[in-house]
Amino acid sequence: MPISACIANTDIYKIAETFNMSSVRVDGNDVVTIFKLANKAIEDARSGKGPALIECMTYRWRGHVGPNFDVDKGLRTKEELDYWMNRCPIKALEGSLLEHGFISESEIDKIYTSIEQEVEESLVFAKESPYPDPTEESFSDVFEY
Repeated sequence: MPISACIANTDIYKIAETFNMSSVRVDGNDVVTIFKLANKAIEDARSGKGPALIECMTYRWRGHVGPNFDVDKGLRTKEELDYWMNRCPIKALEGSLLEHGFISESEIDKIYTSIEQEVEESLVFAKESPYPDPTEESFSDVFEY
């Protein structure tokens, strides 16, 4: 559901002002701008200027708790989903890198092949791994006072 249906103040980045933090709202599909802003925020934090909040405005294609697109649930229209899918940040970056000659189609293909291989290896590893022992693992890596 849209955030406006959940909270009254949808300007999340402005909440940081309460804490005297630097903040900005940015197009969450513009990975180059996000990269630059994040680097600046990291640099500022490391130089003692404190934390920053970067609110990236983007869109979740699939349901919050499942693999479906939720078009059939009345939460969004097919047109809305299509609009955002056509603004895919990965495809936009890919296009920009190709257009400026930073990467070739064959290099992109190699990246996708590598990703698919890594995912497949991860799935095999997960399926072949034993389930954790709940009596031993339940409280590992859990913050305690």
